[in-house]
Amino acid sequence: MSELLDEKHLALISKHKLKREKELICAYENLTNYDVDTLIQYCYDAKDNEQAHLLLASLFTGRSIMALLDVSTAVDEFVAGEFGVLTSSISHPKVPESSNSKQVERPANSSPYVFLSSSILRSVQNARDRKFEDYKTKLKNLVSEINKKNNARLTLGRIQRYLAKEAKDLNISQAEVGWISNTPLKDHAGSSYLSMSSGDLARKHYTFINRLLESAGKAPFSLEVLLTSPDAAKMMGSNRGLSNDDLKVSFVNIRESIDASRASLPTTLWQLYNDYTHFTVSLLMVNTGHRPTRDPFGSLRNFDLNREVVWVQDKKAREEASRLVPLNTLSELQIRYYLSFLKDFSGIVKYSHPGEAEKLKQSLSGEAPLFRLRNTRGLTFYSASTVRDHCSSPIPGSSNWHRHWIRQHLASQSHVDVSAVDAFMAHENLLDESFSRFSTLETLELRKVSNAIEQQLQKLDVNALEVTL
Repeated sequence: MSELLDEKHLALISKHKLKREKELICAYENLTNYDVDTLIQYCYDAKDNEQAHLLLASLFTGRSIMALLDVSTAVDEFVAGEFGVLTSSISHPKVPESSNSKQVERPANSSPYVFLSSSILRSVQNARDRKFEDYKTKLKNLVSEINKKNNARLTLGRIQRYLAKEAKDLNISQAEVGWISNTPLKDHAGSSYLSMSSGDLARKHYTFINRLLESAGKAPFSLEVLLTSPDAAKMMGSNRGLSNDDLKVSFVNIRESIDASRASLPTTLWQLYNDYTHFTVSLLMVNTGHRPTRDPFGSLRNFDLNREVVWVQDKKAREEASRLVPLNTLSELQIRYYLSFLKDFSGIVKYSHPGEAEKLKQSLSGEAPLFRLRNTRGLTFYSASTVRDHCSSPIPGSSNWHRHWIRQHLASQSHVDVSAVDAFMAHENLLDESFSRFSTLETLELRKVSNAIEQQLQKLDVNALEVTL
C-alpha cells in the first residue's frame, strides 16, 4: 500500500513540476537529460528506422527536418567505415583579387560538412523522396506519442535547438555549431572567419554525440577509422588566413627590411620608421584581433601598460564591438620598445623635420594617433593602403588575415573558453554582453585567449623586436 502511495505521490510531484516549468517559458524550452535519453532510447528501439533516424539526425546536427530533406545539401552514405558525409550549403567568400596588393596562393577550402552514421544518412536520403508536409506531420505525431508514453516534452524545434544550447559546456563554439547545423554565415560573424579540418570538427562534434549516447545507455561511436581517412584531413571554411609558414616568413621579411634600413642610415631614416611601425602594428593586431582600420588602436591613452590592457574601438558602426583586450607579454614588450624608439626618433628629426617631430611628440603624449606613416608630404594616417604604398614588406593576403588566422588557431585550443573567443574577437551575437556591467566573463578567460595566441607565435619564432638608434 505504501508503495502505491509513493508512486501516486511521485506522479503528482512530476505533474506539478511540469506545470511550473511550463510557466517558466525559458526553462521549459530546454530539454532535460531525461527527455533526450528517452528520445534516443526510443529511436534505437524503433521499428520504423527511417523516422527514428530523421529525429536522431536533427538532434545530432541541429538541423530542422526541412533542412535535412533539402536536396541542395548532398549525402554520401559511405566514406569511412560506418560513416558518411552530410554537406552544407555554406559558401565562404574568396580572397578578393586586387592589383594593388600581393596575394598568397592558398588552396580553396571546401564548404563545411559533417560525418554521420551511414544508416542515418541512408534514411535521410530515402526520406527526400517523400512529400515534406506529410512527413513532417508524421514526425510530429510520433513525437507526441513519445511524450504521452514517457511524460516527456519533446518537440521538433526543441530537438533541433538542443545542440546550440549544449555546445558551450562541451567547448564547441557557436561558429562551429553554425557549420554543423548549416546556419547562414551572417547569423554568426565567427563562422565566416573559421577554418579547420573536417577531422578536428568531427572530434568536437562527436564529443557531443557520444555523450548523448552514453547518457542513454547506448554504445558510443568509434572515430578511429574516420580520423585516419583522407576525408578527415580536408580543410574547410575560410582560406583568407595565412598559414603558419606564411605568417613566419612575413614577419621575417619585415625584420629584414628593418635591418636593411638600419644598414643604410641616415638616408633611410624614414623608411626605418615606416617599417618598424608596420612591424609593431602587425604584431599588435595578430595578438589582439584588432580589425584592420584607419589609425588602429587610436592614441596612447587607449593603452594601460600597468594593467596590460588596451581599449579596442575598431567598428564605429557598432559601439558594442568596443572592448577591453588583454595585452600578453609579447604585445606589452613590443609597445614599450616602440615607445622608446619613437622618443629617440623624434629627438633625432627635431631639427631636420621639426613639423614631424612635433607630431610625434603629440603621439607620445596621447594627443594624436600613436601609429602613423610618412609619405613624401609628411606624416599620414596608418591604413592598409598606406602600408602598401610606403612600407617595404607589406604582409600579403587580405587586410584581415590575422583575424582568420586567430580563429583557425583557437579552434584547436580546448583550454580556451569559446565564449571568451567570441568576446575577444567581437563576434558575439545580439544580446551577448560579455563587457556589460552585469557580465560574469572574467578577464582571466580573455587572457587565456591572448596567451594562446602568444604561445603559437613564439613557436613560429615571431617575437618582439627592439630597434635602437
